Amino acid sequence: MDSVLIKEERIPVIAEALKSISSSLMNLIHRDPQYKAVKAIAESHSEGYAALLVLLNSLISYQLTIPGEEYWLKFADFFSKLQSRDLREAFREFLKSTRCTRSLDQKIGRIGKVIASSTAQRILEEPLYYCNKLNQLMSELSRILGAREDSKTLVFAAKMYGYFCMCRGVSVDYGGISIPVDYRNSLLALTSCLIEYPECRDVEACARSLTTGPPAGRVREVWRRICEHAETPCLLLDVFTWLFTGVAVEEYLNPEKTWKTMKNKYGFEIPRRVVELLLECGVTHKQKV
Repeated sequence: MDSVLIKEERIPVIAEALKSISSSLMNLIHRDPQYKAVKAIAESHSEGYAALLVLLNSLISYQLTIPGEEYWLKFADFFSKLQSRDLREAFREFLKSTRCTRSLDQKIGRIGKVIASSTAQRILEEPLYYCNKLNQLMSELSRILGAREDSKTLVFAAKMYGYFCMCRGVSVDYGGISIPVDYRNSLLALTSCLIEYPECRDVEACARSLTTGPPAGRVREVWRRICEHAETPCLLLDVFTWLFTGVAVEEYLNPEKTWKTMKNKYGFEIPRRVVELLLECGVTHKQKV
């Protein structure tokens, strides 16, 4: 843990860079493939059923063998055509047919626990109930699943349920919720020189080792402070960090190519200097996420 260091002098530098694009983040949401997937589900089913589908899928969106963007589009394609109302079996069929995930039985078990809960029943009856009670939703899911409230899966579930609320025209307050400490946000903490990990030589291994245990706390803390300095809710900032880091990995952390791909793929033009700062400590990286 002591070898994972927060570089204090970088926090205001990166925060100011990200603050410069914060006003454009709401527009970026609508270009996020995950938002598009949620929108497709919201338009295909009753409000309560759609909300529950989105929540359930967000709770099993881990240990994927394909990028998360691609996985959610597959989810939307499958469940937009769904006729069956047995969600547990429907998810089993989806996961087996797409062959893009691990821990199948564990994930089906999770789905079963949530479906049987009073939280799921409330969502079916009042689909928008938690739109401005995201912390309450995370707390209830934590008890149901026996997981930490700030675990990356529960934070991601809050983000995706928030997307559903936005699709239904309800504004969402992401304030006070931490950023998901997943592979991409851990990697970006390294490439932007926010975290220094002297003992680690391989950036992919470094980033993965930062997603669990005490090191994850350092990553969570540095992003919390970035969000405070940038005056931007962490879950809103995550819309950018998730998409940006995915593109950066595809482009082997090359700043110029990353800048061009963000513009071409998402119509999101970032000042070149911001891209350079975010990738300043990057190294050659070939693993796609």
